[in-house]
Amino acid sequence: METEIRIDEPDASEKRWCLVVVDTDDATHEFFEKLGLQGGGYTWEGLANQLIELKAPHLKGKLDINAEAEEMYAYAPSPGALDELSKLLLSLTTDHQILKSIVDQAGDAIE
Repeated sequence: METEIRIDEPDASEKRWCLVVVDTDDATHEFFEKLGLQGGGYTWEGLANQLIELKAPHLKGKLDINAEAEEMYAYAPSPGALDELSKLLLSLTTDHQILKSIVDQAGDAIE
């Protein structure tokens, strides 16, 4: 299984695009467990916020990020900022050293 991150177009009632982190690949999920992290939506929410803080501060205020137990959601009026966040999040699944660095820098902000 691969980490599933998708960007959904707005429907008729919603005027915002939505990035959804649904599943985590097995290796990343195991890495989360080793770090004592929940690994679901709240973990991804913390990672997204920390990535924006450290690597994409120009995205601050452009995204509305929320989580539920298993999924993370980020909303924006256009897909560009979501695409950038998606690439940042996916980079963590391919380089666990960067992931560990982001977790260490975030401290208790990541569950």
